Amino acid sequence: MTLSTCIATSRSCRRVLATSDIIGLTVVAAGTSVPELAVSAIAAIQGKNDIAVANVVGSNIFNITVILGICSIVYQLFRYYGP
Repeated sequence: MTLSTCIATSRSCRRVLATSDIIGLTVVAAGTSVPELAVSAIAAIQGKNDIAVANVVGSNIFNITVILGICSIVYQLFRYYGP
């Protein structure tokens, strides 16, 4: 993504009253999903459907377990030690 694209996206998001946190999370989410989408699309075009499906399933399993694990650890730390 070029700098001018980032600036234009940020300006348009601010017009609909999106906060910087929401904009940042959306950009990070898109940035981490686009490579997986590209790999799955290329594998599907090449006829390697098992790789395309395995990429999606494996990514979802990893994201769910790691993100839930990190969130539970952070929650417990904040619960016992405070912010």
